[in-house]
Amino acid sequence: MHKFTVLAVALLVLVLHVHAQTERRECTGRRETYQECNNSCKEPKCNGPANPTCPDVCIPGCYCRPGTLRNKKNVCVPPSKCPV
Repeated sequence: MHKFTVLAVALLVLVLHVHAQTERRECTGRRETYQECNNSCKEPKCNGPANPTCPDVCIPGCYCRPGTLRNKKNVCVPPSKCPV
């Protein structure tokens, strides 16, 4: 019985690991893309450049695609749509 429990737990861990690796990561924003390693502090924004003093940490998540900026409404827009 003990061997069966160990085998069942090992199989469950393996299935969960594979599922986590293959899970699709989708962003809801039209101009966003999922990145495994980025930092929202470094992301360029409409109201100014990215913060150059951000800590160098990887934070997976949805970030603006290249050539777009995040506005005050937290939406990625082309630079021409940023308020002046």
